Order: sequence, then structure tokens, then C-alpha cells
Amino acid sequence: MKPKITLLANNAFVKERCVMCGEYFEAGEILPELRDEDNELIDYLCDTCAYEPQNYASKLMEQAQCFENSAALLRRLAQIGVQPPDSDRKLELESLILTRDARRIDKLNSERTRETR
Repeated sequence: MKPKITLLANNAFVKERCVMCGEYFEAGEILPELRDEDNELIDYLCDTCAYEPQNYASKLMEQAQCFENSAALLRRLAQIGVQPPDSDRKLELESLILTRDARRIDKLNSERTRETR
């Protein structure tokens, strides 16, 4: 038995992310689910993807490529390391936010933007 799409009567209207196209969608009253060979839930699908069987393979391959690209980036970041945020800047921003000094916040943000270019 191969994986299948089943339909669920839904009463929790939240945003979901489609496993096939990767786009966020509002879950409706009928929610398509992708289930594996053992009938275990893999994830949810938007209506557009669920009802276009001719596009299943290409959409899944596109999503797989996106995940592979993301995985490669995450591996690279893990190898080279990531610099943590500046704790002094955090304190300065928190102080400015508390005083609601929008002009100084904008100035600080624009200075930081120039530094990172």
C-alpha cells in the first residue's frame, strides 16, 4: 500500500504549511492529510495540492530540493559557527524600547545596518 491522502473533518481553523508546496494555508472544514504506508500522519496539504494528482511528484521533488538546500546551509553554519548577539546592544535596545525613543532606535538600527554591509 502506498502513501495516500485522506480527508479530515476539521474544527481547528489554524494556519498550516502544505507538505507539497511549502505554502501556508488556512485549514478549512475539510483538511487533506498525507499518510504513510502504515497510515501514520506525515503532514497536511492545501486544497490546491491535494486535488491536483498530476503535480504530486514535481511538487514533492521541489520541496525535497528546498529541504536539501536548507540542510546544506544549516550544516555549513554548524561547521563555521555563528556569532551570538551583542549583549550590550540588547541592553541598549531594551532601554530604548522601554523609553519608546523611536528616533534613537531608528538611528541605532541604521548604524547597525551600515556595519553589516
